[in-house]
Amino acid sequence: MMTLDAKVRDSGAQKGMLFTTSGFQSGAIEYAQQRGLAAVVIQPGYVKYIVNSTCDDKNIKKPILTLASEHIGYLYTINEEGYEVASTIDGLEYNPLAEFFEK
Repeated sequence: MMTLDAKVRDSGAQKGMLFTTSGFQSGAIEYAQQRGLAAVVIQPGYVKYIVNSTCDDKNIKKPILTLASEHIGYLYTINEEGYEVASTIDGLEYNPLAEFFEK
């Protein structure tokens, strides 16, 4: 991540993206967010599950299986509480990369 940061700064760019298939350590995600770099993990997409995160005893939602694109990406960031958050980038839904680069 530090090498990408140096390349971005040397080129005069304001932001950069690093894609991997093996994931990032939490320190790299924090560093990326502080420096305006996108940390994206790419994985096979095929299927994904959508689960409603809020439910009660009377209204339990079941996971919905949906088909996704051939590959799927996750933009990793740190939220205000200090937890890692993975936002889905699959070409079928809202693209968090667009919002990331508008900041």
